[in-house]
Amino acid sequence: MSGLGFSAPGMLLALAAGALPVLIHFLTRPRPRAIRFPPLRFLLEAGAGRQSLHRLRTWILLALRCLAAAALGLLFARPFLRSDAGAEAPGEPRRAVLVVDASCSMRAATAGVTLFARARGEAAEVLGGLESGSWAGVVFVGARPRAALPGLTRNLHELHDALIRAEPTLECGDPAAAMALAHRLLDGRGAVYVFSDFQRTNWSAVRLGEDWRRIACYLRPVAPSGHPNRGITEVHAAPLEPVAGEPTLIGATVFNATAEPRQETVRLELFGSVQEKTLDLKPFASAETHFAVVPSEPGYAVGEVRLGADGLGEDDRRVFTLRVRRALRILALGDREAADLSSPAFFVRTALAPLAARAGRDEAAVAGLALEYRRSQETDVQSLAAADLIVLVCPVTFGAPAAEAVARRTMDGAPLLCLLDGPTAPGLLGALAAASDGVVSPPFALVRAVESPPNAPGERLGRIATGAGPLALFSGPEQGDLSRLAFSRHFQTRINEARAGEICAYFADGSAALALSPAGRGSALYANFPVDPRTGPLVGSPLFPALLAECVRALRSGTEPQGATPGHAWHLDVASRSEPDASWQVNDPSGGPVSFTVVARGQTVRLALPAASSLGPYAVRIGGEVAAVGTVNVDPRETDTREMRPDFSGGPATVRILTEEGESLAAGGASELWPFCLAVVALGLGLEMLLLSLWRAPRTVPSGQRMGGPGGHPRWIAGVSPASGGRDGRVPGPRASSPADGKAALDA
Repeated sequence: MSGLGFSAPGMLLALAAGALPVLIHFLTRPRPRAIRFPPLRFLLEAGAGRQSLHRLRTWILLALRCLAAAALGLLFARPFLRSDAGAEAPGEPRRAVLVVDASCSMRAATAGVTLFARARGEAAEVLGGLESGSWAGVVFVGARPRAALPGLTRNLHELHDALIRAEPTLECGDPAAAMALAHRLLDGRGAVYVFSDFQRTNWSAVRLGEDWRRIACYLRPVAPSGHPNRGITEVHAAPLEPVAGEPTLIGATVFNATAEPRQETVRLELFGSVQEKTLDLKPFASAETHFAVVPSEPGYAVGEVRLGADGLGEDDRRVFTLRVRRALRILALGDREAADLSSPAFFVRTALAPLAARAGRDEAAVAGLALEYRRSQETDVQSLAAADLIVLVCPVTFGAPAAEAVARRTMDGAPLLCLLDGPTAPGLLGALAAASDGVVSPPFALVRAVESPPNAPGERLGRIATGAGPLALFSGPEQGDLSRLAFSRHFQTRINEARAGEICAYFADGSAALALSPAGRGSALYANFPVDPRTGPLVGSPLFPALLAECVRALRSGTEPQGATPGHAWHLDVASRSEPDASWQVNDPSGGPVSFTVVARGQTVRLALPAASSLGPYAVRIGGEVAAVGTVNVDPRETDTREMRPDFSGGPATVRILTEEGESLAAGGASELWPFCLAVVALGLGLEMLLLSLWRAPRTVPSGQRMGGPGGHPRWIAGVSPASGGRDGRVPGPRASSPADGKAALDA
């Protein structure tokens, strides 16, 4: 029904402000005192026309002020104009689409009833209230919208049955796609009824454009005040793939979607043991806690982080996998011989695996570390494919094939550590960038190498980011030890400001010293400082092994590997096996088979999997042995259950918010009238100022002030008796030429 409405009807009380100008006018106008003075009656007759104009000016100003005050009161009430878009006459068949939110947040329960059950029941009532012969459809909101039937139908009973059978999904909803599907079903004409919790992380992207002008949109929030929630949004491990016996940190991030601070108990289940931590959460904020574990056996381990139960239990649990390696294979490449005790390669090998270097072997497994050193000219694809970490120790000279192999292996997921020193460093970075189309490149360019004079102390580190990354270990007193190191040689750099956030440390002259950058599926760390004992004290310092170890740890850290969210197709990468006849199988969390397609083969086999519908671990088995494990968890966006105001203001659509009784509370779209009220206020005040400046009131003489001509001398009127006290038969009096002055004299 068309008509005028108000979003804030209580503010209509502000309309009383329209009477304020009238009240002020009558309370503050002057009260003249009448004095009979017969000679002035001629002056009053002469000024009568001027006084009429003065009164007209006063009433015009008063009307403008009242109009501006009333418009200001309407502005606060936010008026809107209902239209008949998409409406049919009572009793006539209608065209309607019911959009029901079936995303994961609708699984939240209050008093034992889920939001989806409430939305489904109210949608069924609307469907049952449609007139006979109406065309209707039902669309469910999910990762991809799903229509109950391909098009609109008059079979309302079939739609009702499909609605009653529907269940909420575990997916993150895409309301914009669902609204677009509803628009296509209506063909641009009709009405849309939306039943949802209007979660801001999903619905804030919805925009109703010009093509919605002939469609009425009715919105029914099933959780008007929102539903409090908190959930686990992320689990990460450092290192991402630990070695058996290596201490590992498991981090969990929890988000509090309530307006109150909370204290939660976070529970970790891994390797058959249970740990608990208490976490303080601020309103609408995230917090992180960590658990220390030590894996004992190589293989895949499935862990779980839990919170206490609440209304939405699906995000209170997050599953992750931890691949425990038997040994970490590090491939170091350089131009110098490993046996050369003065080469940088020797000091790097000594810092990474001291026992292996002392034994003088090129390859040795020490405490879960398999270190292999090769000259850069001997680089081959097989050694790169077997490496879990690649270290380039300058001087390094690469040909195009070797640079392409290193860049490809890095983009496939193998971390890369580049120690930049000497004249080969610029060429090395250029070769890697060219081989990867700029993917494997630092956030800076090497400009020129600078060396300190022989007796100079050298360049020190300036700003150091110790909050996270490879220098997190040096956030305490150790940062002072790191800052005291002086380097007699380094490269001055030109920093790419768009990627400045990747830089972890700077020299005092502003050049980048250390940077951690993403590189495809892997990451690369670039160290712009020498590892030669002749150019600085770093390699001889006890900090050097710790610094290298932290660089390796940062490169091996990461979030949940091979993870997915429900409703989206995903893939799993499996290391290639030599048994060509072995059977391949993928199982869901309940052990059931999952169909898959091999989309790529090589050192790694990529399996394409359909959209997942269950939460938990998915295992790939080759010949009955577990070869890879992926996890499916709730999308973190579903944890933030804060609602938004669902009016989609700014578009041309007619939008109405419905109460439980089906009554309209507010409307949005082009029918909003508050801009018109604002324009009336501005126009009224502008006209008032214009009138005051162009049409001035007559000048009056205040009571008790002498009237006279220029210089304060009195004017005289002839024909008055000299007995009145004047000279030459004249007495002081008003100017005959100014009726306004006569009126002022009468007022006095």
